[in-house]
Amino acid sequence: MLHLIPQVKSLALTGGTLPTNTVRCVTPDVDSRVLGAIGKLPQSPDGIPLQVIVTGDSGESYTLTVAADGITISAPGPAGAFYGVQTLRQVLLADEIPCLHIEDAPDLAFRGFYHDITRGRIATLDYLKSMVDKLAFFKINAFQVYVEHTFPFKEFEDVQEQFGCITPEELRELDAYCRENFIDFAPSMPTFGHVYELLHQEKYRHLRICRDREDDQHFWQNRQANHTIDPLLPESIQLITGMIDQYMPCFTSDFFNICCDETYDLKQYEAKGYDSARLYVDFVKKIIAHVKSRGKRVMMWADILLEHPEVIEELPEDTLFLNWEYSNVPAEEKIARFANLNRQQVLCPSTRSWKRLCEDINCATSNISTMAGYAKKYHALGMMNTSWGDFAHSCSPELMMYSMTLGAAKAWAPDMPVDEVFDNAVNALLYGSSTGVRHLRELCGLHGSANWQCVLDDYMKLRYQIGEGGFESPNIDVPAYQQQVTAYLEALKGERWEHDEFRQDMLLAAEGMLVMAELAKRLHKLPVDRITDTADWLRRYRQRWLAEAKESELYRLEEAFLYIDQNA
Repeated sequence: MLHLIPQVKSLALTGGTLPTNTVRCVTPDVDSRVLGAIGKLPQSPDGIPLQVIVTGDSGESYTLTVAADGITISAPGPAGAFYGVQTLRQVLLADEIPCLHIEDAPDLAFRGFYHDITRGRIATLDYLKSMVDKLAFFKINAFQVYVEHTFPFKEFEDVQEQFGCITPEELRELDAYCRENFIDFAPSMPTFGHVYELLHQEKYRHLRICRDREDDQHFWQNRQANHTIDPLLPESIQLITGMIDQYMPCFTSDFFNICCDETYDLKQYEAKGYDSARLYVDFVKKIIAHVKSRGKRVMMWADILLEHPEVIEELPEDTLFLNWEYSNVPAEEKIARFANLNRQQVLCPSTRSWKRLCEDINCATSNISTMAGYAKKYHALGMMNTSWGDFAHSCSPELMMYSMTLGAAKAWAPDMPVDEVFDNAVNALLYGSSTGVRHLRELCGLHGSANWQCVLDDYMKLRYQIGEGGFESPNIDVPAYQQQVTAYLEALKGERWEHDEFRQDMLLAAEGMLVMAELAKRLHKLPVDRITDTADWLRRYRQRWLAEAKESELYRLEEAFLYIDQNA
């Protein structure tokens, strides 16, 4: 069976099959990056001869002809040839390799993925490279990682040990690796809102807008409460531009994402007679001017500007707006507004994996599919799928890869249906198991009885007497839920997948959901006969975490579970 992601524009079967699934490259003088991709094809001295013809320097389209006497990839530029090789890699995985002719090109020019490494889980360099391999395989051409305090800015030198960091050397190596895979790796950092850990330090607290805000132990919630830097203080722009100058040299991209989202604290100034829109745009213009003075083009999130469309025209024409919307049915009006202003935008859906142990596959499918349709309808530059880690980044990155793959497929071909054909392709190309997507859907169904946010809220109430607690449904039928999860685990334990890390993470997530459900009963002083062991689950969770990520702030997550286990 032939499985292709993304869906190609046209495919004609020309009759017959190949006698072998190996190739022999007969055009060694192409771009070294294309040769690198060819090196991942199965090869042998008697393989089918592979010829790659590149007629120019640019363009992402390609044609692929597979015949018994030879395979030919033709493209107007190296990127197109690279994508032709990715398609050939997938073709050669088929049990029987058909002779065929493919003509293909992307509908959207910008096809990105955005990954949070700031809210508790910092991926290792090796894992980030493996992620880039997957992105390239599915024809993604842009990648960003989100950093607040997880880079060794000198401003954090006194507190860096609490969080861990990705180093400049790692970022430069990742940047080079992305370039080898035709992926633009652009820097992204908050420069206005979302600077909690910066402004939480005593030496910078005077730069908060809300200087009288009391800090408590609820650091997860505090990080999400934005903490906007005061745009009226000259020291603010000096601090921000200094941090930009530390971060920018790690990247070769022409873009710089200044973020500038969710600056809600600015509304505090309205009571003092200030225009919050004016405060916002004037400070943003200073940031943009600095970034442009360094020869970079600015990206920024669009949410605040959508509230104040009257100031959008004050920003430079080449500003690229990242228009995010994560709801099941995104509002079309938000997309149309930028299109009507003739401002270039990239639409940003989500894997819907924050505050969970696995992605919300149904919500993500609706969100990503709708946003891809809007991107095509309103002639957006492209789409950048986002993976956030709010509240301790509990979800393994492997368990948001279905949605990542869907985003890649939809960015190339927005009209592609999400059906059994797509799911079978994900099984073959991502999981290496015919049952992978089915098990993921079952896992998502189990998640409805185990709420990660509620665990954290109840922990804060139990330990620090903060808040009202979180469990909305302490009356879960835990014995019935135990039977459901046990049946799921038994079925999944009996399998082995080609890419078995996905199966392992599904097993851990399912057991973690049961741990949460049982602890919910304990927290509400209700009887429960436990069949899980919190400490044992955390030990295995730690092992899988460290296979993909640095220690980071895993200790905070462990501390919450163990405190509930020992004190509820």
